[in-house]
Amino acid sequence: MVIFLGKSVTETCFNVSGQTAIVTGASSGLGMLYAETLADLGANIVIAARRYDRLVKFADELTKKYAVKVVPVETDVTKEEQVIRMVQTAIDNFGSLEILVNNAGVASVLPSVSMPVKIGKKWLTPT
Repeated sequence: MVIFLGKSVTETCFNVSGQTAIVTGASSGLGMLYAETLADLGANIVIAARRYDRLVKFADELTKKYAVKVVPVETDVTKEEQVIRMVQTAIDNFGSLEILVNNAGVASVLPSVSMPVKIGKKWLTPT
């Protein structure tokens, strides 16, 4: 670990304490890891995903563990009105938005080379 004037590189270069972040895809996997890392660094967070029940539990865990404010928002990022609501929730709760971790994704049980073009177009076309 590199130390600069008594602070680590993370503390010096990535000071996000008090900033507002949105993390999409935050109900599992890397989204949860990104959200927890931001909470550990002192950011207030809007966590977003389609699985609201998981978000509520995770928000409570992060708030208790890191003493930051975490707001869960059920969001399907393929729905424009839900994305707008997600961003507005961040602004309404925290007054600003400095960080976006756009982690939401889609999955398929088919290898991409076997995927019908129709499915691929559906993922790439906003609704």
